[in-house]
Amino acid sequence: MEDGDPRSSMPADSPKFLRTISRGAARAIAANYKNPSRQYTSQDFRARGREMRKNTGKACLGIGLILLSIYAATINPPINKVMASEPFSTLRPVLFTDPDIIEQDVDDEFTVSVKIFNLTDNVWTDPINMREYPLGNLFAVGMNMSWDPAILEHVSHLVKIPSDNYPDGVLYAPTSAVEDSVNSNAGYYKMAYTSSGIYTPAFNNPDQNSTVFDITFRVKKRGACTLKLIQVMMAGRDPGHRIYHEGYSVGDDAWGRGATFTSPGAPVAEFSVWPADLRAGVNKPVMFNASESVDTDGTITDYMWDFGDGSTDSVTNPIINHTYNAVGYRTVGLKVRDNVGLESLQFEQTVRVVEKRDVLVRSVDIPGFPIVHGSVAGINVTVSSDSGAEVPESFQVSLFYRNSTSTNGWTLIGTQSVISLTTDKRLTFSWNTTGTPKPPAGESYFYQVLASATYVPHEANITNNSLMSLPPGIEVPGGDIHDMSITSPNVAVVIGSQTFTSRFILGEEVTVRFKVSNIGTKDEICNITLSFIARNGTLLLPAKEWLNQPLNARALNQPYDFSTTALPAEAFNVTVRVDIAEDRNLANNYGIAKGLRVVKPPVIEISYPNIIYANQSATFDATASRHQDAEGQIVTYTWDKRPEAEVFGDVKNGASVSYSFSSVGNWTVRLRIMDNFGLTFDSSQNRPAALAYRKEIVVDVQRGSEGGSQFPIDPLYIVAAIVVLAIIAVVVIRVIRKPKPSA
Repeated sequence: MEDGDPRSSMPADSPKFLRTISRGAARAIAANYKNPSRQYTSQDFRARGREMRKNTGKACLGIGLILLSIYAATINPPINKVMASEPFSTLRPVLFTDPDIIEQDVDDEFTVSVKIFNLTDNVWTDPINMREYPLGNLFAVGMNMSWDPAILEHVSHLVKIPSDNYPDGVLYAPTSAVEDSVNSNAGYYKMAYTSSGIYTPAFNNPDQNSTVFDITFRVKKRGACTLKLIQVMMAGRDPGHRIYHEGYSVGDDAWGRGATFTSPGAPVAEFSVWPADLRAGVNKPVMFNASESVDTDGTITDYMWDFGDGSTDSVTNPIINHTYNAVGYRTVGLKVRDNVGLESLQFEQTVRVVEKRDVLVRSVDIPGFPIVHGSVAGINVTVSSDSGAEVPESFQVSLFYRNSTSTNGWTLIGTQSVISLTTDKRLTFSWNTTGTPKPPAGESYFYQVLASATYVPHEANITNNSLMSLPPGIEVPGGDIHDMSITSPNVAVVIGSQTFTSRFILGEEVTVRFKVSNIGTKDEICNITLSFIARNGTLLLPAKEWLNQPLNARALNQPYDFSTTALPAEAFNVTVRVDIAEDRNLANNYGIAKGLRVVKPPVIEISYPNIIYANQSATFDATASRHQDAEGQIVTYTWDKRPEAEVFGDVKNGASVSYSFSSVGNWTVRLRIMDNFGLTFDSSQNRPAALAYRKEIVVDVQRGSEGGSQFPIDPLYIVAAIVVLAIIAVVVIRVIRKPKPSA
């Protein structure tokens, strides 16, 4: 590689096309330094070479970085491709072909222009990653245009760069032609141009059209083809400056709006799909109907299909079925051929293949009270889609009714549309009972309702599209009905967000909650009674009464509650009852909660040595603990210990355990018990009364002998031993000093 070649600063794995562009740009810029009228000496040549390499290297390195940013950028914001005939976006620049629809006959010539619309100095900010993408400041542009060489022949082209020479063109001088080549046999034109120079301004054209090039073709034979713009490059001066135009994408995927060419008499391909919403179930047949394809001066003889999954077929019948065996998006293409051999442009549609499609009726909720004849009943229907969150379904739901004793057909109540459902949806229907026969006084008619959802294409399970209400159905009485109901009581100790049921500790506040409903047709005055009943049938507390309570017709689930701390340690039931003057159904006037118990908690007693030495085994004994409830027993003892400021460990079980302590200082020994009622202490719960089921003691562990054993001696014994030794010493001294008798 020559000295000063800008490619020398590029990575070894740079794309070949990029390296070619940089070499071409280097040659173009280096040409500015040539002067044929002067003879250079070797010194002049070396000096000129150094100057050329210096300036060329700077300019080409800048160009290389620009083009490198085009190919190496990794960002790829989502875009939606549009047809060339669609209106332009007011946000992003658009590269397009003008005109985009051409119709010419054999030997005719026509010219199209490739233009850029709306380059600005603005940026677009991605709302997800907050990254900014430029919408203009063009410094380099390149693309490929392709066509069918059997139909069209390239005649000429004119690149309108720079705009200094072409007022309707793009880029500012000085510019360099990096690539400009035509391959007529293959049917493509490649171009790439860039501005150069540190002070050369970038190009913008807000709300205007500017022409990149004009290209002229001659029609070789009748037919149809597309003029495609692919591998589009639109970049700015700085590295990483890729313009976020309409066809923005990474690498060779960027595109512009092309054009379609047809000659007189060429057929036009078109087809429809079933399912019409272009969503097919896997392993389900999809029908493609090309009957809409036309040939104005002849007949269509062949339908050439590309199903987008690697399968192709050429048939003479316009209707064909195809089955996909894997989920995904499939772009289906169709070309047609007429009786003189002319082929159409390819018509495409994208079919999405999904795992399954299924809608269902989940529930039908009818009123739980009688509906006076002539009034309106509200009925709730819940429908759902099991097709998946990414496959929204649209369908209709109809609701019908009939007398529960009838075997005749159903009568329509109403129909509602469900649009783009992905989860559950609740629909409310109103049924006016005026159109039904009025029952005789004292009697009632019952009606069932049926909800039915229409099938979606390729429905996976048609058995769950309909659901009927539970018997006996909606009651329509012939006169007024008096009927009260009450729920079974919910009895619990409630502390914050925690609820403790069934077993309560003496002194805790016990709360009873229940609900009363008037399911009749008339307003009522009722009496409500709450009782705590012992096993022997006596009242543990005086009954709680709510007297003369007004309750309107259809007033449902009116809440009541009562709390007390006065319950004794006893087994008991709780009953609630609602009464009115007349009630047609007494079975639902009574509720009961059984098997409740208030427990008097145990007392924990622990004995252990007065003095404990390190590495000495000490016994902790809780056998003296006792349960205060007449029917209570302690069934488990769980111990653990910890040094100061550390976590508990060394778990042991049993009424009596032995522990050895590895260091001096304060240690905590903890005992947790459980009784035969299942009550215990749980540190994850906020239940103060349960502290009776746990006890902690702190022991002061003292230093023992290094050998690990030490016999504890009472200080009194030590004092006594010293006194005895002192007396012995005095006696011995006196004996020694006593004078011996003379001989």
